[in-house]
Amino acid sequence: MKDRQQQQRRSLLKAFGLGAGALALASGSVRAQASSPAEASPPDAQSDTRFKVTAHVQSYYQTLKD
Repeated sequence: MKDRQQQQRRSLLKAFGLGAGALALASGSVRAQASSPAEASPPDAQSDTRFKVTAHVQSYYQTLKD
C-alpha cells in the first residue's frame, strides 16, 4: 500500500515538474516572437530621444569638477 502511494506521489510530482517546464518554455517562445528584430525601430529614429548635453547640464558638470 505504501509503495503504491509513494509511486503515485512521485508521478504527480513529475507531472508538476514537467508542466512547469513546459510553461516556462512556452512563455519564453512568446517573448521571442514579441521582440522580433523586424519590428524594432531603426537607430536613426531613436537619435532624437538620446541624451544631449545642453548648457545647464554642462554647468552642472562644471560644479562637479570643483
